[in-house]
Parts: sequence; structure tokens; C-alpha cells
Amino acid sequence: MQLILIRHGQTEANLLRALDTAIPGAPLTETGQAQAQSLPQRITPLLRGQVSLWVSPILRTRQTIAPLEKALGLQANIRHGLREVIAGELEMRNDDDSVGCYIDTTRAWMTGRMRSRMPAGQSGVETFQRFEAVVREAAASTPQDGTIIITAHGTILRLFGCVGTHGADPNWLCNQPIANTGICIAQGNLLQGWDLKVWNNGQWVADNYHGPIPTGYEGATSSLAN
Repeated sequence: MQLILIRHGQTEANLLRALDTAIPGAPLTETGQAQAQSLPQRITPLLRGQVSLWVSPILRTRQTIAPLEKALGLQANIRHGLREVIAGELEMRNDDDSVGCYIDTTRAWMTGRMRSRMPAGQSGVETFQRFEAVVREAAASTPQDGTIIITAHGTILRLFGCVGTHGADPNWLCNQPIANTGICIAQGNLLQGWDLKVWNNGQWVADNYHGPIPTGYEGATSSLAN
């Protein structure tokens, strides 16, 4: 089974470095919309078997997956478990201390210290479990030779990459943000777990992966959060 993870397109909050994690969240910028429109062409070569789409309820992810829904003739399953790491008391702040707290807390989760908690937010255990529950639901309803596509958020996708997959060093991965509409690929199943094969449009590729490598959107931006 193939698991494709996509980060949403660019938003104004990304440009402002604001911790935008609440519903509905900022919409895509013009650049973000162009990034989303590029996804069908970039994703199609990666698909195999039956495809299912899964998406966070946040506006920017819904807008990002819309071109894929249209191109594939599918409707995405909306799940709150795919929301970004909730910023809690830090919501919409962009000062250095707040952003640093968010980054330090989530990096701690990614390297095994998952019981620490975001101020007035969730712990790493709670955050990972809600995301993984959706991955398990998606895998249970997808044939072994099929493809799951999840469109979500940068930090929670890195958390899943570090904690929920094998293959890449979490101490390296936790410092490698995913570009807007960046694509990652894992392979596996519910019983054997997930092996990371491609990170962030081919920034890292597993030695034993021989499939197509996704292309990036020219000019796509990266951010450590949301």
C-alpha cells in the first residue's frame, strides 16, 4: 500500500510566520492556489491501484486538495484528526519566543519526548494518536495495492514521519520542513507499519525505493509550522 502525504499550499500566515492552527484558518494565497493547481500533474505519475483522498478540515488543506478531487473524480474524506499541531495559547502569534516554543515542543515530540505539552494544547502522544487513527482508518479501507493520499500540515506530517514511519533518522527529519505542496511517500500496511521512501519532493530518497520521485512546485516555500 502506498501512502502519499502532501502539505497544503502557501498562505499569508506562512509568510508572516504566524501559528495559524485553528479552524477555519487562512485561505491560500495566489501562489498557494497555483501550487494546488499543479498537484494533479505532479501526483498522477505516483498513483497505483484504487485511490482514496483524506484531508484536514482546515480551509487551506481543503483548497489544496480540491484540484485533485476534480481531476480524480473523488471526494476527500474530512477528518479532524489530520489538523495541524494545535498551538493553544500561542495561536496566531509570530514573535520569536512563541514560534520558538512551538518549534522546540514539536521537535521534542519528533525525537521521542512525546509527553510534553503545547501551552493549553495537546501533548505529543495525543497529537500523534489522532493523526495515526486516520491513517489506520484509511489503510483499513484501501486495498493492499492501492494509494492513500493525505493532505494536511507541515508540522504534523513531520511528526508522523519521525514517529510513525521507519527509514529516515528522526534527528535529521525533525529539521527538514516540507515545502508548500511538498510530497512525501511511504509504503506499508497496518500490520507491518510504514517505511518512508521519499521526503519532500525527493530531498531524501530511500536506497531501496525505485519508483517515480515527485517533482516540486517551482518557488514553493517552506515553514516549520502550520
